[in-house]
Amino acid sequence: MKEKSLDVCVAGCDKSAFDFVLMFDSEPFKKLDVRLVAVCILNEENSRELINFAKKNDISIIKDIEKLPQLGLDLFFVPDREFLFHIQDRFVVRDLKPYIVEPNTCKLIYKLYETHIEGKKAEKKFYSVFKSARDAIMILDENLDIHQANQAAAKIFGYTIEELLSKNLKDLIPKSEKGFYKKIKEGRGEPVIISAVKKDGSSFPVRVSLSSFSLNSSLYYTVILRDQTQRKEMEERLLQAERLAAVGQTASYLIHEIKNPLIIIGGFAQQLLKRIDPKDKDKLEIILKEIERLESLITDVRDFTKSIEIERKDCDLNELLLETISFFKDEAAKYGIEIIVDLSKDVPRVKVDPDLMKQVFINLIKNAIEAINEQGTLRVISRLEKSVVKIEISDTGCGISEKYLREIFNPFFTTKKKGTGLGLTISYRIVKAHGGIIKIKSKEGKGTTCTILLPIK
Repeated sequence: MKEKSLDVCVAGCDKSAFDFVLMFDSEPFKKLDVRLVAVCILNEENSRELINFAKKNDISIIKDIEKLPQLGLDLFFVPDREFLFHIQDRFVVRDLKPYIVEPNTCKLIYKLYETHIEGKKAEKKFYSVFKSARDAIMILDENLDIHQANQAAAKIFGYTIEELLSKNLKDLIPKSEKGFYKKIKEGRGEPVIISAVKKDGSSFPVRVSLSSFSLNSSLYYTVILRDQTQRKEMEERLLQAERLAAVGQTASYLIHEIKNPLIIIGGFAQQLLKRIDPKDKDKLEIILKEIERLESLITDVRDFTKSIEIERKDCDLNELLLETISFFKDEAAKYGIEIIVDLSKDVPRVKVDPDLMKQVFINLIKNAIEAINEQGTLRVISRLEKSVVKIEISDTGCGISEKYLREIFNPFFTTKKKGTGLGLTISYRIVKAHGGIIKIKSKEGKGTTCTILLPIK
């Protein structure tokens, strides 16, 4: 059986009495079986706020102290010290109800209430900052089980918050990061950049800061993570630009020194081919083929070293892709390669240099066909994604080893026997000159996907 609630009255005319009344209307006191049924005042002029509040909340207003015993109250709170003298002789001496809680005790109760409220505000503020923080934040116990995680943490790992709360840190940061886990054991939390794992199994770089704290004799860790993917890409692009500038200077010098002698050698070889004994003709033809190959290399190097000047025109990228694909249909059919084209009608016309973009598409499709060699699929996709056009050219070819992927856009780097290693480098420069991004993902033995992102404006 539920016990009867405590019926109480607050007496006083100053602000402390009004604050005390408001305390009973707060959330903590609403959960208690305490009922404010009356307020007692001596001076209406000094008690306006108290009277208005009482009327609004249907609380009795007592002006005659002698009537208080008739209400059958359990407690009589007197935060107003001056008010105490008016009632002591009426209730304390006669040992009548209600029990009087004098000002010092009221002050203590109110201080405890204030401390509770401030704690709740701090807790609310903490959770507000915790939830809205841009960095990923997780709180772990000493076993590294996740107890709290914010939305940013869920986002970078690809989980929901509920899913994260069922995980251990070792599900997100592989055990192979021994240096990081050693720092946890040693209690050292200097920021480090390590590898983490998303829900889909892909790895990505994160910057991790770690700190520890004790709560109720238990050890907890706060882990703050920041995705470093974009920063790493920026560093790689900067390094790429520095390499291109250095190679460009060297290549420009070599072209100047090699081109004229090569023309002379080719000219004399052509003359000798008309006069030479037939049995030596094959050797000269080999010389001429190698000269042609060197001239082709010089052309590529020249294209690489010269600055890219864009002549932008209003262009339909889908039409440009279809035109480029038509160049390779016969070659693809010859090797049993299926070309799947999936071009979105939502892709808008964009201002690009059509000749330069066609050169990029030719390089990428040619690479894809050579990677497949025989029996496979070449897929070309276009999509509109927010403010960019996304173009994907993927193949089911031999793929690229992970150790080579970082080098793929470097000049003269190639995995082909007769490649110059400049096709992707030039493509990278062209896309970058258009304000776009080119990325390559590949798995050895499974294939390669090249993604181009071009801004609409």
